[in-house]
Amino acid sequence: MIRSLSVIAACAMFLCRFASPADSIIPPQDQRIGNPATSTSTPATITEDAVRAIIESNKPADNQRETPEWKPLPPSRFQEFLASIGYKDVQYYGMVFFEGGGGYSYYYRPVPADYVVGPGDEMTLRLWGKVDLKEVLVVDPEGRVDLPHVGPIVIAGKRISEVRVTLTDAMSRVFTDVKLDVTITRLRTIEVMVTGEARKPGVYRFGAGAGVLQVLTMAGGILPSGSMRGIRLLRNGAEAAVIDIYDLLMKGTYKDRGELLDGDTIFVPRAQTQVAVLGGVRHPAIYELSKERTLDDVILLAGGLDFTGVRNTAVVYRMNDNGRLQTNELSFDDKSYTPAHGDVVVAMEPPKAPPRMTTVEGEVVRPGNYPYQDGMHISDLINAAGGLTANAYLRGSVFRRESVRAVQQERLDESIRDLEIRMAANAPDVGSPDAASALQYQKQLIEKLHGVKAVGRVSIDLQTALASPNSDANILLQPEDVLVVPPIPSTVAVVGALYSQTGVVYHEGMTVKEALDSGGGVSESADKASIYVLKADGKAVSQTLLKEGGYAWDSTRNRWQPRTMYDIPLLPGDTVVVPTKLERRIYPLTLAKDISQILYNIAVSTGVVVSVF
Repeated sequence: MIRSLSVIAACAMFLCRFASPADSIIPPQDQRIGNPATSTSTPATITEDAVRAIIESNKPADNQRETPEWKPLPPSRFQEFLASIGYKDVQYYGMVFFEGGGGYSYYYRPVPADYVVGPGDEMTLRLWGKVDLKEVLVVDPEGRVDLPHVGPIVIAGKRISEVRVTLTDAMSRVFTDVKLDVTITRLRTIEVMVTGEARKPGVYRFGAGAGVLQVLTMAGGILPSGSMRGIRLLRNGAEAAVIDIYDLLMKGTYKDRGELLDGDTIFVPRAQTQVAVLGGVRHPAIYELSKERTLDDVILLAGGLDFTGVRNTAVVYRMNDNGRLQTNELSFDDKSYTPAHGDVVVAMEPPKAPPRMTTVEGEVVRPGNYPYQDGMHISDLINAAGGLTANAYLRGSVFRRESVRAVQQERLDESIRDLEIRMAANAPDVGSPDAASALQYQKQLIEKLHGVKAVGRVSIDLQTALASPNSDANILLQPEDVLVVPPIPSTVAVVGALYSQTGVVYHEGMTVKEALDSGGGVSESADKASIYVLKADGKAVSQTLLKEGGYAWDSTRNRWQPRTMYDIPLLPGDTVVVPTKLERRIYPLTLAKDISQILYNIAVSTGVVVSVF
């Protein structure tokens, strides 16, 4: 009895020594024998039943698993990029395998026949027949167990099936007509280090027999930046195994199981090439590539096409070296395609309409085409493109819309047709001296007007739209909208009937008069009453707009004077337009006014200044 009690007590001490908090086998302080918090003196005697009760009460159940609070990781940069181009909630393939975290203690579980015994393993030895004996054996640091009536026997390094044979031979030399059985009742504690792109790298202690995947689960799994296809098991400074989790998930095979020994290191390297495979495939997700080299390989990695996929057709989105999003439609057997990190491969689906796109150009981080989403505003497009650069000139932004372009073009065509009719009605007599010149001017003007195409520009306030996303300035987008954010200009343009058409270097407080003077002044053919300014934001200012009010302080006369076009302040990117005076002997006054108005409307809607002289 005393011998059995000592063995049990030693076992209890061993459990407390080798267990870690993560394994939930160290008893709470108020349950430990002689705990000062609950007792002022050590009990005089320790019964065998008390020791067994302590051991049994602290054994976790066979299926016990500690699961700490699981907090999903924030979206990776790749997932954020996918969401910005219209593909939200795309997950990394296989990451769900590690959800929940935690870790199995693996101290109490059935072991296979090829399990290698080592120091710290606990076994139960039973003999029956002429002798009935049950003994708990613990492999000591030298790899031995102390057999009753036999003495120390070295068993470390042997498989459990070999241990049974060794112990049977040893006991048969002392006892006859007995049968023997040995069972592993508790596995030894080992320490393994997890490094690299694991969610919770560190040193983990657990029962021997666990594999790489179980330990990675204890470590919270692999980060999105980590590799699931090249996990390395390092032992004594050398590579013991390379594990590809995709083999297990896709094929059910697990060639390199990665059985762990004390002191091993699990290293999770960075993933090299990750692509998103979406659309009409069986398992849309973000995949890590290993040996996949073609578009067909990539599609097969996602399980191949499902019933909605269009066979042999895919669209590949890729960011080029200049930060522009490029779109290419390829067939699966296209040998020119080489997968690159960050590619988005979308297998076409016939039930869906072709992707509707919006475009942003100029001073944004990632200019290019972006899929249109219902409810998308102009600020969303800027965010999808990574935001503005430091050189962005918001006031000069050009916003074009296809539906507006169609209306502008229709009105422009109607105006030109009406002008042609009126010119024909007011054509000079064939015998008049100016007939040839007048007809030539008219023909030249009509040809140029027909060559001008509306662009659908809409005046916007991009600065307010970005500063106040809930304001009306943050307009709702439509498919095919185009936004161009130019760089900050340093000049204003002066065009038309001037002695020198040029760009003028801008300075703070510059007016129309200063800009005209810098261009050498207006020529004799200038129509001074029709001068107007095309502002960088697409708006226009003319003398007609100033007639209903507007005053400016005349510092020379020290009084307020009616504002004229010459007093209008300019900003970088503005254009001052000086129309040419139409000769009345060629164009009647009413027709000349119509022509001037059409030219003005063209300039406002297209930004193109038409001159026929």
